[in-house]
Amino acid sequence: MVNRRVYPEVNESRWDWDNDTKTTAHGIKSSLQSFGVIVGFSVLKNNLDYLKGLSAKRQRRNIDVFEAYTMIDNIKS
Repeated sequence: MVNRRVYPEVNESRWDWDNDTKTTAHGIKSSLQSFGVIVGFSVLKNNLDYLKGLSAKRQRRNIDVFEAYTMIDNIKS
């Protein structure tokens, strides 16, 4: 069911989904709203933020191998 206040332009009467598609979509939505998935995505995002800067720096042409490993060790600690 669509929230009319959020999506007033959606007309559900035009949708013609079969029952399998509706069931699958509802299952995916429920899974994504579960506590474990939300916490997992939050932890993943926070950890990948550290690696974003490192990966950008490591793609420079003039980076030294020793400097790259030093950066990795700093991230680990």
